[in-house]
Amino acid sequence: MISIIYVEYNASHPNDFIFETAADQQYWLILLTRTPAMFLVDGQMREYPANCAVILPPKFKILYGACTDTYVNDWLRFDSTEPLFTEPNSPPIGIPFPVPDPDYLHKIFQLLAPENFLQNDFKELNVYHLLQL
Repeated sequence: MISIIYVEYNASHPNDFIFETAADQQYWLILLTRTPAMFLVDGQMREYPANCAVILPPKFKILYGACTDTYVNDWLRFDSTEPLFTEPNSPPIGIPFPVPDPDYLHKIFQLLAPENFLQNDFKELNVYHLLQL
């Protein structure tokens, strides 16, 4: 089962924005950067271009933030009992990677947002399939 905790798209933050958690959070976090951003990778803050995604698993130290005048992202925080991202060709975990079609992924965040708020008989199935995309 996959359960959305919160999802947001086009979240805009000022140039001093920093998000940090200890390695004790119990949720998954997926981000799509719409602007350049700084991420903690291998113990160092590194700058990544716009249109990167990063998948952060539970119990993973999270630190990222703005590196330009404005930081914009789409993000999804969720719980899961599914064996996610275990396929041989799955994206890397904890390392931002370029997204070939960021507008497509942005649309998925837009579709996930109402699934978080609306109650329907297919909510769980819809979320599962959208995350598989």
